Amino acid sequence: MSDTPEYLSLGLDGGRIRPPFQLERVIGATAKTFAANLLPFLFITTVIDAPAIVLNLMALRDMRPGMMPNWPLFGVAFLTAMIGRFLIQGTLTFGVFQHLRGKPVKLGECFAWGVRKAWTAFLTSLLVALAVMAGFIACIVPGLYIFVIFSVSVPVAVVEGNGALAALARSRQLTTGHGWPVFGVFVLFYVVVGVPSAIINILLANNFLALAITSSVYQIFAVTIAAVLACVVYYQLRESEEDLDTTELAAVFD
Repeated sequence: MSDTPEYLSLGLDGGRIRPPFQLERVIGATAKTFAANLLPFLFITTVIDAPAIVLNLMALRDMRPGMMPNWPLFGVAFLTAMIGRFLIQGTLTFGVFQHLRGKPVKLGECFAWGVRKAWTAFLTSLLVALAVMAGFIACIVPGLYIFVIFSVSVPVAVVEGNGALAALARSRQLTTGHGWPVFGVFVLFYVVVGVPSAIINILLANNFLALAITSSVYQIFAVTIAAVLACVVYYQLRESEEDLDTTELAAVFD
């Protein structure tokens, strides 16, 4: 995807024909956005994730086969990582939209926006997690359905400034009619990310510290790509449904 909206052609009335939401367009745009901002985006994720990584390594430092894990420290590391994910989503959302409208990605501005939107991202993510969990408890299919319809709730909340409940409703509106392509995008992502992760866990199963270090480095890449992917999915859903351009959509950040 270019840095300006892609339209297939002009209609008979001179209006723009909206580009379709397609898996290949989403993957291509995600790869291009990630590659163009590789260093700043990875730096943002690394800085925000650093406390959780350090705590996790401390918990694993003296681990040996057969030993009981340091569950309290693992718990703190897990909570720290979860908080970090909300900051990362808000921070990278700003960065992605700066890139889309052809503006430089400045780290200070990204971090400031991420902190500003962290609480909104947290509440929205919590509601999505609870809804998806309830769906999976009821049956796998409802869980997958709920995951798909609420998959862009956090970018909605961050970009459009909606409350958590309004963001869920808006996400459902945007994904309606695009369920299978959205599902395919995230299935492909989790397969591509999950296979190397499983290999790392198998190869380093007996070396806890090496596993933690390698997994942490790998997760930095995975988390960054996941945040960029969610933003691109959200943007292209809006692009396919609404008459808007990148400048108009990203003006919310000004």
